[in-house]
Amino acid sequence: MRSPVPGTVARGQRDYPFKGKPDEAGEKLVNPLFPASDVLELGKKKYNTFCSPCHGWRGEGDNRLNGQFPNPPSLHSEKVRNWSDGRIYHVIVEGQNIMPSYASQLTEQERWAIILYIRALQRSLNAKQEDVK
Repeated sequence: MRSPVPGTVARGQRDYPFKGKPDEAGEKLVNPLFPASDVLELGKKKYNTFCSPCHGWRGEGDNRLNGQFPNPPSLHSEKVRNWSDGRIYHVIVEGQNIMPSYASQLTEQERWAIILYIRALQRSLNAKQEDVK
């Protein structure tokens, strides 16, 4: 394995431009995916694999690791519900507090799909009257 030539980027690899800038990521990153059934299914699959051990099956922060780690905040809190998709994307890429980065485990598309699935979870537990038809 050779070290890459300085100043080059491997195919398919880009530096994350918002390293250490969660607010800027929140303002500038926009989810390019539409919440179609196949995208939500991908988001659910990846959420259940990477996120649910700590955040719980429904995102309520009810850690299923039997007290091995502190429970994370609920994804249904007003704070997280008010975060932009870009801000959540930033947390997935860089991690936060004891949550590690999942940048190397998840593709860009998988991260955005997870965010759409999180939004579906949030809507399911925080529905408004206009959501019921």
